[in-house]
Amino acid sequence: MIIALCFGLLRFVTREDKEVETVVERMYETSDIDLSYETDDLKEDINRTYAYIIDLNGKEVLLDKQSEEQIYPASMTKILTAIVAIESCSDLQAEVLITEEMLAGLWEASVAGFAVGEKPTVEELLYGVALPSGADAANALACYIDGSVSQYIERMNNFASSIGMSHSHFMNTTGLHDQEHYTTCRDMETLLEYCVQNPVFAKIFSTSKFTTRPLAYHPDGLELDSTFMNSFSDDFTAPGLVGGKTGYTNPAGLCLAYWAENHDMKILTVTAKADIDGHYKHILDMSTILNYFDSWERKPLISEGDPLKTYTINTVNDQYEESVTIPESFVRDIPSDANIEVVTNIPDSFNTALNRQEYVYQMAVLQDGKVVNLQDIPVSIPSEKKFFGRVRLWFDALFSKNQ
Repeated sequence: MIIALCFGLLRFVTREDKEVETVVERMYETSDIDLSYETDDLKEDINRTYAYIIDLNGKEVLLDKQSEEQIYPASMTKILTAIVAIESCSDLQAEVLITEEMLAGLWEASVAGFAVGEKPTVEELLYGVALPSGADAANALACYIDGSVSQYIERMNNFASSIGMSHSHFMNTTGLHDQEHYTTCRDMETLLEYCVQNPVFAKIFSTSKFTTRPLAYHPDGLELDSTFMNSFSDDFTAPGLVGGKTGYTNPAGLCLAYWAENHDMKILTVTAKADIDGHYKHILDMSTILNYFDSWERKPLISEGDPLKTYTINTVNDQYEESVTIPESFVRDIPSDANIEVVTNIPDSFNTALNRQEYVYQMAVLQDGKVVNLQDIPVSIPSEKKFFGRVRLWFDALFSKNQ
Protein backbone atom coordinates (compact mmCIF):
# COMPACT_ATOMS: atom_id res chain seq x y z
CA MET A 1 0.00 0.00 0.00
CA ILE A 2 1.36 3.44 -0.90
CA ILE A 3 0.13 6.64 0.60
CA ALA A 4 0.84 9.40 -1.89
CA LEU A 5 0.87 12.93 -0.55
CA CYS A 6 1.19 15.92 -2.85
CA PHE A 7 0.69 19.42 -1.45
CA GLY A 8 -1.79 18.35 1.18
CA LEU A 9 -3.80 15.96 -1.00
CA LEU A 10 -3.96 12.35 0.23
CA ARG A 11 -4.62 9.48 -2.15
CA PHE A 12 -4.15 5.72 -1.96
CA VAL A 13 -2.31 3.79 -4.63
CA THR A 14 -2.20 0.00 -4.53
CA ARG A 15 0.85 -2.11 -5.27
CA GLU A 16 1.28 -5.80 -4.75
CA ASP A 17 2.12 -6.47 -1.08
CA LYS A 18 5.23 -8.43 -1.98
CA GLU A 19 6.51 -5.58 -4.14
CA VAL A 20 6.04 -3.06 -1.32
CA GLU A 21 7.76 -5.35 1.17
CA THR A 22 10.71 -5.86 -1.15
CA VAL A 23 11.02 -2.14 -1.91
CA VAL A 24 11.06 -1.10 1.74
CA GLU A 25 13.40 -3.88 2.88
CA ARG A 26 15.86 -3.03 0.11
CA MET A 27 15.78 0.61 1.16
CA TYR A 28 16.61 -0.30 4.73
CA GLU A 29 19.36 -2.72 3.76
CA THR A 30 21.17 -0.09 1.71
CA SER A 31 20.26 2.93 3.87
CA ASP A 32 19.79 4.60 0.51
CA ILE A 33 18.67 8.02 1.76
CA ASP A 34 19.47 10.75 -0.74
CA LEU A 35 18.78 14.32 0.41
CA SER A 36 20.55 16.00 -2.51
CA TYR A 37 18.59 18.19 -4.89
CA GLU A 38 18.37 17.76 -8.63
CA THR A 39 19.20 21.34 -9.65
CA ASP A 40 21.67 20.68 -12.46
CA ASP A 41 19.37 22.55 -14.83
CA LEU A 42 19.75 25.66 -12.67
CA LYS A 43 23.55 25.26 -12.65
CA GLU A 44 23.50 25.44 -16.43
CA ASP A 45 21.27 28.53 -16.43
CA ILE A 46 23.46 30.74 -14.25
CA ASN A 47 26.54 32.58 -15.43
CA ARG A 48 28.60 32.21 -12.30
CA THR A 49 31.62 29.95 -12.08
CA TYR A 50 31.03 29.45 -8.35
CA ALA A 51 27.77 29.29 -6.41
CA TYR A 52 26.33 28.00 -3.16
CA ILE A 53 22.65 28.12 -2.21
CA ILE A 54 21.03 26.91 0.99
CA ASP A 55 17.67 27.16 2.70
CA LEU A 56 18.55 28.40 6.17
CA ASN A 57 15.23 27.22 7.60
CA GLY A 58 16.12 23.60 6.96
CA LYS A 59 19.90 23.86 6.50
CA GLU A 60 19.31 22.20 3.12
CA VAL A 61 21.86 22.67 0.33
CA LEU A 62 19.87 23.53 -2.80
CA LEU A 63 22.81 24.03 -5.17
CA ASP A 64 26.56 23.58 -4.93
CA LYS A 65 28.75 24.76 -7.80
CA GLN A 66 32.44 24.55 -6.82
CA SER A 67 31.59 26.13 -3.47
CA GLU A 68 34.85 25.10 -1.81
CA GLU A 69 37.12 26.52 -4.51
CA GLN A 70 39.09 29.62 -3.56
CA ILE A 71 37.64 32.93 -4.75
CA TYR A 72 38.36 36.62 -4.23
CA PRO A 73 35.42 38.20 -2.37
CA ALA A 74 35.90 41.80 -3.53
CA SER A 75 33.41 44.06 -1.70
CA MET A 76 31.52 41.12 -0.20
CA THR A 77 34.34 41.57 2.33
CA LYS A 78 32.36 44.46 3.78
CA ILE A 79 29.80 41.99 5.14
CA LEU A 80 32.52 40.83 7.53
CA THR A 81 33.70 44.41 8.16
CA ALA A 82 30.17 45.42 9.15
CA ILE A 83 29.23 42.49 11.40
CA VAL A 84 32.50 42.79 13.34
CA ALA A 85 31.78 46.49 13.90
CA ILE A 86 28.19 45.82 14.94
CA GLU A 87 29.28 43.27 17.52
CA SER A 88 32.22 45.36 18.73
CA CYS A 89 30.35 48.62 19.38
CA SER A 90 27.96 48.90 22.29
CA ASP A 91 26.76 52.35 21.18
CA LEU A 92 25.85 52.66 17.51
CA GLN A 93 25.06 56.36 18.02
CA ALA A 94 28.60 57.19 19.12
CA GLU A 95 30.23 59.81 16.88
CA VAL A 96 33.38 59.03 14.91
CA LEU A 97 35.75 61.84 13.88
CA ILE A 98 36.87 61.29 10.27
CA THR A 99 40.66 61.71 9.95
CA GLU A 100 43.06 61.73 7.03
CA GLU A 101 44.42 58.36 8.15
CA MET A 102 41.01 56.81 7.63
CA LEU A 103 40.81 58.00 4.03
CA ALA A 104 44.41 57.31 3.00
CA GLY A 105 45.09 55.06 -0.01
CA LEU A 106 41.50 54.73 -1.19
CA TRP A 107 41.87 56.22 -4.69
CA GLU A 108 40.95 52.87 -6.31
CA ALA A 109 38.03 52.14 -3.99
CA SER A 110 34.39 53.14 -3.96
CA VAL A 111 33.61 55.59 -1.18
CA ALA A 112 30.51 56.84 0.62
CA GLY A 113 31.72 60.44 0.66
CA PHE A 114 32.53 61.20 4.30
CA ALA A 115 34.97 64.11 4.63
CA VAL A 116 37.83 64.78 7.04
CA GLY A 117 36.52 66.59 10.12
CA GLU A 118 32.96 65.22 9.89
CA LYS A 119 31.50 63.24 12.77
CA PRO A 120 29.11 60.55 11.52
CA THR A 121 27.78 57.99 13.98
CA VAL A 122 28.83 54.35 13.96
CA GLU A 123 25.40 53.50 12.55
CA GLU A 124 25.78 56.05 9.73
CA LEU A 125 29.19 54.58 8.88
CA LEU A 126 27.61 51.11 8.76
CA TYR A 127 25.11 52.38 6.21
CA GLY A 128 28.06 53.87 4.35
CA VAL A 129 29.71 50.45 4.28
CA ALA A 130 26.60 48.55 3.22
CA LEU A 131 24.85 50.81 0.71
CA PRO A 132 27.45 52.60 -1.48
CA SER A 133 30.13 50.07 -0.47
CA GLY A 134 32.16 52.85 1.07
CA ALA A 135 35.79 52.00 1.76
CA ASP A 136 36.07 55.30 3.65
CA ALA A 137 33.34 54.16 6.06
CA ALA A 138 34.96 50.72 6.43
CA ASN A 139 38.36 52.11 7.37
CA ALA A 140 36.79 54.72 9.64
CA LEU A 141 35.09 51.99 11.65
CA ALA A 142 38.33 50.03 11.80
CA CYS A 143 40.35 52.96 13.15
CA TYR A 144 37.62 53.94 15.60
CA ILE A 145 37.26 50.43 17.06
CA ASP A 146 40.89 49.25 17.09
CA GLY A 147 43.01 52.35 16.52
CA SER A 148 44.31 51.14 13.15
CA VAL A 149 43.16 49.24 10.10
CA SER A 150 45.79 46.55 10.62
CA GLN A 151 44.56 45.77 14.13
CA TYR A 152 40.98 45.62 12.91
CA ILE A 153 41.93 43.19 10.12
CA GLU A 154 43.34 40.89 12.80
CA ARG A 155 39.99 41.13 14.59
CA MET A 156 38.19 40.29 11.34
CA ASN A 157 40.30 37.18 10.75
CA ASN A 158 39.81 36.01 14.33
CA PHE A 159 36.05 36.49 14.00
CA ALA A 160 35.95 34.63 10.69
CA SER A 161 37.80 31.71 12.21
CA SER A 162 35.51 31.65 15.24
CA ILE A 163 32.37 31.14 13.14
CA GLY A 164 33.88 28.41 10.98
CA MET A 165 35.27 30.25 7.94
CA SER A 166 38.18 27.83 7.75
CA HIS A 167 39.23 28.58 4.16
CA SER A 168 39.36 32.37 4.31
CA HIS A 169 41.94 35.05 4.93
CA PHE A 170 41.48 38.82 4.81
CA MET A 171 44.06 41.53 4.18
CA ASN A 172 41.86 44.64 4.26
CA THR A 173 38.41 45.93 5.26
CA THR A 174 37.34 46.84 1.73
CA GLY A 175 37.84 43.92 -0.62
CA LEU A 176 40.47 45.60 -2.76
CA HIS A 177 42.40 42.89 -4.53
CA ASP A 178 45.24 41.11 -2.76
CA GLN A 179 46.54 37.62 -3.54
CA GLU A 180 46.30 36.76 0.17
CA HIS A 181 42.75 38.10 0.49
CA TYR A 182 40.52 35.13 -0.32
CA THR A 183 37.57 32.99 0.73
CA THR A 184 35.12 30.42 -0.71
CA CYS A 185 31.42 30.60 -1.53
CA ARG A 186 30.76 28.16 1.30
CA ASP A 187 32.68 30.27 3.80
CA MET A 188 30.84 33.39 2.65
CA GLU A 189 27.53 31.58 3.12
CA THR A 190 28.64 30.69 6.66
CA LEU A 191 29.25 34.38 7.26
CA LEU A 192 25.97 35.46 5.68
CA GLU A 193 24.08 32.83 7.69
CA TYR A 194 25.53 34.29 10.88
CA CYS A 195 24.86 37.88 9.83
CA VAL A 196 21.22 37.67 8.75
CA GLN A 197 20.30 36.53 12.25
CA ASN A 198 21.55 39.86 13.60
CA PRO A 199 18.65 42.37 13.40
CA VAL A 200 20.93 45.41 13.01
CA PHE A 201 22.80 43.82 10.12
CA ALA A 202 19.59 42.58 8.48
CA LYS A 203 18.04 46.06 8.62
CA ILE A 204 21.07 47.88 7.24
CA PHE A 205 21.86 45.45 4.40
CA SER A 206 18.23 45.39 3.22
CA THR A 207 17.94 49.18 2.98
CA SER A 208 17.83 50.93 -0.41
CA LYS A 209 18.45 54.54 0.64
CA PHE A 210 19.62 56.29 3.77
CA THR A 211 20.42 59.90 4.64
CA THR A 212 22.72 60.80 7.52
CA ARG A 213 22.19 63.61 9.98
CA PRO A 214 23.53 66.99 8.86
CA LEU A 215 27.33 66.85 8.71
CA ALA A 216 29.98 69.57 8.40
CA TYR A 217 30.31 69.31 4.62
CA HIS A 218 26.85 67.85 4.05
CA PRO A 219 24.42 70.20 5.79
CA ASP A 220 21.41 68.36 4.40
CA GLY A 221 22.91 65.02 5.34
CA LEU A 222 24.91 62.64 3.15
CA GLU A 223 22.63 60.63 0.86
CA LEU A 224 23.60 56.97 0.59
CA ASP A 225 22.19 54.73 -2.15
CA SER A 226 22.54 50.96 -2.24
CA THR A 227 24.69 49.72 -5.14
CA PHE A 228 22.77 46.44 -4.83
CA MET A 229 19.15 47.23 -3.98
CA ASN A 230 19.03 50.06 -6.53
CA SER A 231 20.87 48.17 -9.28
CA PHE A 232 17.80 46.85 -11.09
CA SER A 233 14.65 48.35 -12.58
CA ASP A 234 11.08 48.02 -11.35
CA ASP A 235 10.28 45.32 -13.91
CA PHE A 236 13.14 43.17 -12.64
CA THR A 237 11.77 40.13 -10.80
CA ALA A 238 13.46 38.70 -7.72
CA PRO A 239 10.72 37.00 -5.67
CA GLY A 240 11.27 37.28 -1.94
CA LEU A 241 14.52 39.27 -2.12
CA VAL A 242 15.39 40.90 1.23
CA GLY A 243 18.94 42.21 1.03
CA GLY A 244 22.57 41.56 0.21
CA LYS A 245 25.93 42.88 -0.94
CA THR A 246 27.64 43.01 -4.32
CA GLY A 247 31.35 42.94 -5.10
CA TYR A 248 33.59 43.44 -8.09
CA THR A 249 37.25 43.58 -8.98
CA ASN A 250 38.72 42.38 -12.24
CA PRO A 251 40.31 39.26 -10.66
CA ALA A 252 37.19 38.51 -8.56
CA GLY A 253 34.64 39.08 -11.30
CA LEU A 254 31.09 39.96 -10.32
CA CYS A 255 30.22 38.64 -6.85
CA LEU A 256 26.99 38.69 -4.90
CA ALA A 257 25.78 37.50 -1.50
CA TYR A 258 22.08 37.89 -0.69
CA TRP A 259 19.10 36.38 1.05
CA ALA A 260 15.42 35.98 0.20
CA GLU A 261 12.35 34.79 2.10
CA ASN A 262 9.53 33.04 0.25
CA HIS A 263 7.17 30.09 0.80
CA ASP A 264 8.60 29.35 4.28
CA MET A 265 12.10 29.18 2.79
CA LYS A 266 14.99 31.48 3.72
CA ILE A 267 17.30 31.22 0.75
CA LEU A 268 20.92 32.30 1.21
CA THR A 269 23.00 32.57 -1.96
CA VAL A 270 26.63 33.38 -2.67
CA THR A 271 27.82 33.54 -6.27
CA ALA A 272 31.21 34.59 -7.64
CA LYS A 273 33.35 35.10 -10.74
CA ALA A 274 30.77 36.18 -13.31
CA ASP A 275 31.96 38.19 -16.31
CA ILE A 276 30.64 41.69 -16.96
CA ASP A 277 30.40 41.22 -20.75
CA GLY A 278 28.19 44.30 -21.08
CA HIS A 279 25.66 42.96 -18.57
CA TYR A 280 25.42 42.70 -14.82
CA LYS A 281 25.25 38.93 -14.87
CA HIS A 282 25.31 38.57 -11.09
CA ILE A 283 21.97 40.41 -10.98
CA LEU A 284 20.60 38.35 -13.88
CA ASP A 285 21.69 35.20 -12.07
CA MET A 286 19.90 36.33 -8.93
CA SER A 287 16.69 36.78 -10.91
CA THR A 288 17.12 33.33 -12.47
CA ILE A 289 17.75 31.71 -9.08
CA LEU A 290 14.91 33.38 -7.18
CA ASN A 291 12.40 32.77 -9.97
CA TYR A 292 13.50 29.14 -10.11
CA PHE A 293 12.83 28.63 -6.39
CA ASP A 294 9.62 30.67 -6.50
CA SER A 295 7.85 27.44 -7.52
CA TRP A 296 9.25 25.64 -4.46
CA GLU A 297 7.83 25.42 -0.97
CA ARG A 298 9.03 24.23 2.40
CA LYS A 299 6.36 21.92 3.80
CA PRO A 300 5.77 18.69 5.70
CA LEU A 301 5.86 15.67 3.38
CA ILE A 302 4.45 13.67 6.30
CA SER A 303 3.09 14.85 9.64
CA GLU A 304 3.21 13.20 13.03
CA GLY A 305 -0.13 11.58 13.85
CA ASP A 306 -1.34 11.32 10.26
CA PRO A 307 -2.84 7.90 9.35
CA LEU A 308 -0.35 5.52 7.74
CA LYS A 309 -2.02 2.10 7.55
CA THR A 310 -5.22 0.36 8.60
CA TYR A 311 -4.90 -3.39 9.05
CA THR A 312 -7.17 -6.26 10.10
CA ILE A 313 -6.66 -8.29 13.27
CA ASN A 314 -8.07 -11.79 12.94
CA THR A 315 -9.13 -13.42 16.20
CA VAL A 316 -10.18 -17.08 16.40
CA ASN A 317 -13.85 -16.25 15.84
CA ASP A 318 -13.90 -12.65 14.71
CA GLN A 319 -11.93 -9.79 13.19
CA TYR A 320 -11.58 -6.05 13.68
CA GLU A 321 -9.51 -3.16 12.33
CA GLU A 322 -6.67 -1.20 13.89
CA SER A 323 -4.66 1.73 12.55
CA VAL A 324 -1.11 2.98 12.91
CA THR A 325 -0.06 6.60 12.49
CA ILE A 326 3.11 8.32 11.30
CA PRO A 327 5.45 8.65 14.32
CA GLU A 328 7.48 11.68 13.24
CA SER A 329 7.03 14.62 10.86
CA PHE A 330 9.41 15.15 7.96
CA VAL A 331 9.76 18.62 6.40
CA ARG A 332 11.58 19.35 3.16
CA ASP A 333 11.86 21.90 0.34
CA ILE A 334 10.11 20.59 -2.75
CA PRO A 335 9.17 21.94 -6.18
CA SER A 336 5.49 22.24 -6.99
CA ASP A 337 5.57 19.30 -9.42
CA ALA A 338 7.34 16.88 -7.05
CA ASN A 339 5.79 13.41 -6.76
CA ILE A 340 5.71 12.37 -3.09
CA GLU A 341 4.96 8.80 -2.00
CA VAL A 342 4.97 7.07 1.37
CA VAL A 343 5.59 3.32 1.29
CA THR A 344 5.18 0.88 4.19
CA ASN A 345 5.60 -2.89 4.46
CA ILE A 346 3.05 -3.34 7.24
CA PRO A 347 0.86 -6.36 6.28
CA ASP A 348 -2.84 -6.01 5.63
CA SER A 349 -3.75 -8.44 8.43
CA PHE A 350 -2.44 -10.14 11.57
CA ASN A 351 -3.59 -13.17 13.57
CA THR A 352 -3.87 -13.06 17.32
CA ALA A 353 -1.80 -15.47 19.41
CA LEU A 354 -1.60 -16.61 23.02
CA ASN A 355 0.80 -13.79 23.84
CA ARG A 356 1.00 -10.17 22.75
CA GLN A 357 3.15 -9.74 19.65
CA GLU A 358 5.49 -6.81 19.04
CA TYR A 359 6.71 -6.09 15.50
CA VAL A 360 8.80 -3.38 13.87
CA TYR A 361 7.99 -2.52 10.27
CA GLN A 362 9.26 0.27 8.06
CA MET A 363 8.06 3.33 6.20
CA ALA A 364 9.91 5.17 3.44
CA VAL A 365 9.20 8.61 1.96
CA LEU A 366 10.04 8.93 -1.73
CA GLN A 367 10.43 12.14 -3.70
CA ASP A 368 10.27 11.47 -7.42
CA GLY A 369 11.25 7.87 -6.73
CA LYS A 370 14.24 8.77 -4.51
CA VAL A 371 14.25 7.83 -0.81
CA VAL A 372 14.44 10.96 1.34
CA ASN A 373 13.26 9.62 4.70
CA LEU A 374 13.12 6.26 6.53
CA GLN A 375 11.32 5.51 9.78
CA ASP A 376 10.69 2.41 11.91
CA ILE A 377 7.02 1.71 12.65
CA PRO A 378 6.26 -0.31 15.81
CA VAL A 379 3.10 -2.43 15.65
CA SER A 380 1.59 -4.22 18.68
CA ILE A 381 -0.86 -7.10 18.19
CA PRO A 382 -2.84 -7.98 21.32
CA SER A 383 -3.17 -11.56 22.53
CA GLU A 384 -6.36 -13.57 22.00
CA LYS A 385 -8.76 -12.34 24.66
CA LYS A 386 -11.64 -14.84 24.65
CA PHE A 387 -11.25 -17.96 26.76
CA PHE A 388 -12.37 -20.51 24.19
CA GLY A 389 -10.26 -18.81 21.57
CA ARG A 390 -7.19 -19.09 23.80
CA VAL A 391 -7.99 -22.76 24.44
CA ARG A 392 -8.14 -23.44 20.72
CA LEU A 393 -4.85 -21.65 20.12
CA TRP A 394 -3.26 -23.63 22.94
CA PHE A 395 -4.40 -26.92 21.41
CA ASP A 396 -3.27 -25.79 17.95
CA ALA A 397 0.17 -24.98 19.33
CA LEU A 398 0.34 -28.28 21.19
CA PHE A 399 -0.70 -30.23 18.10
CA SER A 400 1.86 -28.45 15.94
CA LYS A 401 4.59 -29.16 18.49
CA ASN A 402 3.74 -32.88 18.60
CA GLN A 403 3.82 -33.05 14.81
